[in-house]
Order: sequence, then C-alpha cells, then structure tokens
Amino acid sequence: MSSAYPVGAQVGVGLQAELEELREENRALQAEIERLEDAFAEQKVHVVSGYVVLTWPGANGGFLGRCPALHAVAKRATEEETLEDVRAVMRAALEAFDTMGKAPPPRDVEA
Repeated sequence: MSSAYPVGAQVGVGLQAELEELREENRALQAEIERLEDAFAEQKVHVVSGYVVLTWPGANGGFLGRCPALHAVAKRATEEETLEDVRAVMRAALEAFDTMGKAPPPRDVEA
C-alpha cells in the first residue's frame, strides 16, 4: 500500500500536532500560574489569638479568610466582616477542643 506522503512525513505531522497541544497546555498553565501569583500577592496575614489568619479578595467579590491551624474559614462582603467571622469560628473550634478535653493545635505565634 502506497501513501501520498512518506512515513517520516506522517510521523512529523503527528509530532507537530502533539507539540502544538503541549504548547497550548503550557499557555493555559502559565495563565493559571499568573492568576495564582496575583491572588497570593493580594493575601494579607493577620495574627488572631496567636494563630495565623490569611485574608484575600474573592474571585467573585467579597473576601475570604482562613485560619489553617484551626480549619476556620469564612467569606463575607468586607475584609473586616470576614475577620470577625473567622474569629467566631476560631472561638467555636477552641471551645470544642475544650469541651472534648483535648489540647488545641499549638499557636503559630507566641507572645
């Protein structure tokens, strides 16, 4: 069976298509890296009762907040409202540890 193109040319076309797919994936990954870098650049670090709390603007408005040590998370319209909610979740988490008779996670910052 004869081909209009030599076998090497067919392989080259296939590799060229694969290379273009990889380039497109690379462009998409680069765009995601830039988005994440922008998001991290906007993060603020707070210390609440010795625990680190991170806040940042949400992608669709509002603010998000998180205390990694206590798994406290909140989202509200303003950064201050978000911090208030994170504080409330942190208090509830610390009360739960106390109620269970367990030690809470160590504080991130000691006074």
